[in-house]
Formats: sequence, structure tokens, C-alpha cells
Amino acid sequence: MKLIQRLGTAATLSLLIATPAFAQSGAMLSEPSDLSLLTLGLVGVVLGQRAARKRA
Repeated sequence: MKLIQRLGTAATLSLLIATPAFAQSGAMLSEPSDLSLLTLGLVGVVLGQRAARKRA
């Protein structure tokens, strides 16, 4: 449960940081939403791996 809370916190922070005002001083991405999509993808991979471990 702690992992889900940490992933939720990380996803929330990435959504807040991905706003245009903060994105200008960070890493050069084509659009601020790219960081959000990357974070959501990584969260999906981690959750998928955990679900696969529970099934095995």
C-alpha cells in the first residue's frame, strides 16, 4: 500500500511540475504534457510488474 501511495504522490507532483511555468526551466521536452505521460507510463509498468508477480 505504501508503494501505491508513493506512486500516487510522484504522479501528482509530476502533473503539477509539468505546468508551462515550471517546464521552461526544467528538461527540454516538446510539450509539458510529455512529462506527465512519461510518469503515468512508468507507474503503469511498475503496477503491471507487481500484478504479474502476484499471479505467479
